[in-house]
Amino acid sequence: MDSETARCAIAHELEDVEGERPRVRCVFSVDDVVLGNVEALSEAVSLLGGVDVLLRHEGNRRSDELFAMPLERLFRHLEIGLFVYSDPGLDGGSDWQRYLRFLAVPREVAAFNGWTVFIVENGQLGRLVWRRPGHSELAQAFIEAGALDDALRAFSEELAANLASPTSVIPLSGERVKSKIRDVG
Repeated sequence: MDSETARCAIAHELEDVEGERPRVRCVFSVDDVVLGNVEALSEAVSLLGGVDVLLRHEGNRRSDELFAMPLERLFRHLEIGLFVYSDPGLDGGSDWQRYLRFLAVPREVAAFNGWTVFIVENGQLGRLVWRRPGHSELAQAFIEAGALDDALRAFSEELAANLASPTSVIPLSGERVKSKIRDVG
């Protein structure tokens, strides 16, 4: 992606199987790039909890210093700060809380297994950087500052409303979620 401002959206659909907890297919999109596994089913409540963790840092993703770093250095810096030093055996785990605010997708939900996605803002722009599962190549896109938080908030509210209204639950397919992304975009 180039340095033009991209559009960020989140698409999802619920699947309700009697006797089981509701599950959801969910992906993020940045213009025409899909982040996440559209075929993966995640427990809806876990996904909602993961999004709520991300929203605790709403409006607090700014770091002019990090935003200015070259892509590889930025990604490595955040990855090491958040994941490597989160191990109490390494440096006492002192920095992971400082870097948690830059995490852009919920952890430990099936849709984002293996994905590493960060967001850093500079006041005007958000810089979304990611690596796909099983790949070493990094990618990035620039979005408006606050756009990810806006998408997360809208997604959280819609998913919570869908969970409260079982009549809105419909059978899922990855293709239906992909078409919802096109509809949102």
